[in-house]
Amino acid sequence: FGNSYVNYGEAKDTQKNIVISKCERTELDKNAIEKGSPTDPKQMSEFLKQIINEDNIYAKRTAVVIPPEAAFNKTVYLPDNILAENARNYILDTTSGFQFPIPLNNTDFDLTPLNIFKRKNNKVENAFFLTSVPKKITDNIIKTLALAGLELTRLEVAYTSQFRLISQATKSLKFDE
Repeated sequence: FGNSYVNYGEAKDTQKNIVISKCERTELDKNAIEKGSPTDPKQMSEFLKQIINEDNIYAKRTAVVIPPEAAFNKTVYLPDNILAENARNYILDTTSGFQFPIPLNNTDFDLTPLNIFKRKNNKVENAFFLTSVPKKITDNIIKTLALAGLELTRLEVAYTSQFRLISQATKSLKFDE
């Protein structure tokens, strides 16, 4: 979902490749989507079912990409003894002392360890990239897809989706390349 459009396509997993076809972009009324989320899940689900039928798309499992303005992003620093698998619990623990400018309990958020360390007040901290999407946005997308008979398998912000596609290539780079 974009700001005033929906891009869609079909991806088929063969034994050797993933074949992507039927890629289209459909412009929508400017009031149909807000920050990458359908404003009327029922109406959008009917529209998606229509697209699936007209284009003969086999659809059950879906991945959704939303525009960057749908998310709040910030680099946060946590004590270096907090492992990536414990970072979420640390952030949500009201006794940890972690502070954030928005209430994270009203969002769906993800943390990506950056493995960048800094010293602050004689303590070492580790950087994490926090991506936070309001639950209203994710709830509308989930509801829309459910009403269309689709299963959400992945929800990503556009830049994360693009990075995931090139991550293998960047992993093979040597230092300073």
